[in-house]
Amino acid sequence: DLMTLSFKKVTDIHLHSEGFNGMKPGGSVATVTTFSAIAVMILLIACINFTNLATARASQRAREVALRKVLGATRGQLIVQFLSESVLTAMIALGVALAMVQVALPSYNSVLNKTLALDFAGAGGLLLVIFVLICLVGVIAGLYPALYLSGFMPSRILKANKSAAAEGSGQLRMALVVLQFAMSIGLTVCTAVVYTQTLYAKTTNLGYDQSNLLVVRANNHAEAERVMDTLRREVTKVPGVRIAALSTDVPADGNSSNGLFEIPGKPSPEPLLLMQRNVDYGFFDTYKVPLLAGRALDEDHSGDDTPLKADDRVARGANIVINSRALSRLGFSSPEAAVGQHLNAMAGETSSDKRTMDVTIVGVVGDIYYDSVRVDVEPTFFQHLSPLGWL
Repeated sequence: DLMTLSFKKVTDIHLHSEGFNGMKPGGSVATVTTFSAIAVMILLIACINFTNLATARASQRAREVALRKVLGATRGQLIVQFLSESVLTAMIALGVALAMVQVALPSYNSVLNKTLALDFAGAGGLLLVIFVLICLVGVIAGLYPALYLSGFMPSRILKANKSAAAEGSGQLRMALVVLQFAMSIGLTVCTAVVYTQTLYAKTTNLGYDQSNLLVVRANNHAEAERVMDTLRREVTKVPGVRIAALSTDVPADGNSSNGLFEIPGKPSPEPLLLMQRNVDYGFFDTYKVPLLAGRALDEDHSGDDTPLKADDRVARGANIVINSRALSRLGFSSPEAAVGQHLNAMAGETSSDKRTMDVTIVGVVGDIYYDSVRVDVEPTFFQHLSPLGWL
């Protein structure tokens, strides 16, 4: 009722697995596309610069073109000559660029904590890409200057006895300059937006204190799972450790589970869905999560421990803590109004088991980002399970 299964091609795992809970943290095809588009725009600006400079300097080559035509050169030969010059310029520019990349790559890798490298040979080599790029950029940048310069009329230039450029290029150069500035402004705006979004992500209140925290993962370690509570107590005895707590999930790991609730006396066409987090008694103190109303889960209150078995849950009930986003989902006007309220939680172990247990809201805490800051915080409830029920 709550989950839909879908297939993912193995070749799509790396760049197309966002939100798919893939086998490993993947990349983002949107990021790759964005940076590729920026690179293409910068390259087009460079091509426009070359085109404008070539046409602006046309008067210096008018006499050369006229003399070549007088000596028998065809327009096609002149076009090939100018395109060859453009491709050669692109080749020199790319050589300088690759040298700069090689010099800057170690520092770049240290900043990104990556091991990027330029491979020119082999199956994934760049030689073919470089050759195609040189030809493409050379042709794009030099095509119009080649057509423009090769169209000079020898009789007009030699008769005038001056290096007069042919007319008609001014409007195109003006249009290219306008396009160039428009693209530059667009890139500047995009850079400002990305910077402000990055600054927002870095300065957003995540709902907990990230400083001086160490997360030790014990997933799928049977020995650790059996002695987790003992391990937690022993860790707190280590000099310098102030507090330790257990939890099934940690903020920013993206994992989630959920629970279904009903409000007594308020019939609803379907149960209300809240994200579920299993936490230790000292979890909120460990992460320094602000308490808005009520109290945190406490081992001195027997009702704060949620039973593992469905029969015990139905018979005993349990206490929970909710976050701010859950207030509106449950229809409470304030954190104080939610404390002490009772809910019916689905307690069955299968989808056909419709039994419910009584849960009491004993506290309300601030919102914690368990996922990226690009994803809204979900309405969440926190419960305590005995260590055997953690993983």
